[in-house]
Amino acid sequence: MIKIKKNKQYNLVVLSNPPANTFNIDLLNDLCVIMKSVNNDKPLLITGEGKIFSAGIDLFIANELSKKDFKNLIVSFESFLIQIIKHKGPTYTILNGPAIAGGFILSITTDYCYSNNVNYKVGLNQNITRLSLPSVPQSLIKIKYENDYQKFWEIKQIIEFDFNNRIYQFAKNPLKEIIKKIENFDNSFYEQKEKKQIKILNHIKINGKNYNNEFFRQWWLNETVKLREKEVKNLKT
Repeated sequence: MIKIKKNKQYNLVVLSNPPANTFNIDLLNDLCVIMKSVNNDKPLLITGEGKIFSAGIDLFIANELSKKDFKNLIVSFESFLIQIIKHKGPTYTILNGPAIAGGFILSITTDYCYSNNVNYKVGLNQNITRLSLPSVPQSLIKIKYENDYQKFWEIKQIIEFDFNNRIYQFAKNPLKEIIKKIENFDNSFYEQKEKKQIKILNHIKINGKNYNNEFFRQWWLNETVKLREKEVKNLKT
């Protein structure tokens, strides 16, 4: 499910859970273990195999989980995101295809995101997660993009998200561009990154419990359950 490639310049993590590189508890636990094994100072690159970066949480599995097991799934997802946020070196997403829902959240958790195609769809599934998000995704969007966070609720083409801090950057050869960028980092980057880390982590500390309580409450509402069942049915067909 996960592949990791290490060299002197960077560590590359590859999501390998076809066809949509969706997240389940085993994959997320593996990602958390891998994050502990990589050099915290080295640049970290994340990409996916196939034609989709990630479609987020595996709804086929999540829809069948008990409340306890679903909460454990979200805890593992958030633990993985926190590890990326705390990574000292620069972090990158290399999109190999659409990034939807949790896949989109993963992509904006990294410092930079590169894509070799402006037509990939990115964003949140408004039919399922419009009302609330777990603590880490909610904090990331609100802190990093402030008033623009409302723009993420509808899946759009990648080019439409190119505002403020240039969420996505186009490159014919993303890996080549990243290696070139790695060679030119200075102390100002690390200082700015540390300030962002502190701001995001403080926001999670203050608001996280309320965010998660509201997310789990809404996830089990009859209306939300019906929307998920409809989405799963559409995916099967």
